[in-house]
Amino acid sequence: MFAFVGASRTGKTTLAKAAAETLGWHYYDGSFGLAAKRLGFEAVRPQTVLERIEMQEAVLGDHVLQLESLPRPCITDRTPLDYIGYTLAEVGMHALEDTQLMHRIHRFVETCLHVTRQHYDTVIACRPLAHYAEEEGKPPVNPAYQWHVQWIIEGAMNQVNDVVQDAYLKTDDHELRLEAAVEVFAKQFEERLAGREFLTLH
Repeated sequence: MFAFVGASRTGKTTLAKAAAETLGWHYYDGSFGLAAKRLGFEAVRPQTVLERIEMQEAVLGDHVLQLESLPRPCITDRTPLDYIGYTLAEVGMHALEDTQLMHRIHRFVETCLHVTRQHYDTVIACRPLAHYAEEEGKPPVNPAYQWHVQWIIEGAMNQVNDVVQDAYLKTDDHELRLEAAVEVFAKQFEERLAGREFLTLH
């Protein structure tokens, strides 16, 4: 299982579709917003921390079910690492007077890390692009929030790179991004077929 991760509007879906087509692999649309809507939630409306974690838990459960039935090799545009980013970005220093809620969020983060280790081979982080394209149903244009989420996601990547190979795309050029991603995915797939150890890219 291979994936792109990163904040909203960083080009994950475009790259995932193109990489899957180039490699001849299955593509899975991991859109959080679509999954949340199917489960009865509105992903981008203002929410309390409790409402956010309830939605994130429901979508994570659905994500795991999808992962267990997908063909391999497969490329997707969301992982539980993204869920960590959007959950923790809603938590401020003084936001959690409820101790039970604080522990619930901690358990959710640990579950996301576990699911990623269990199901994913390689994740590639897409950094925010110079131009943020607005789209209905997506977070509004807010570069500070976008980078806030991005750094949390990349921090979560560091927690799983003992098992999951990671790489980072630092260019805005689509063709260069695609070429680099396909090279990383193809190499890791060959390593997996050969039964070799994981490589960690930094």
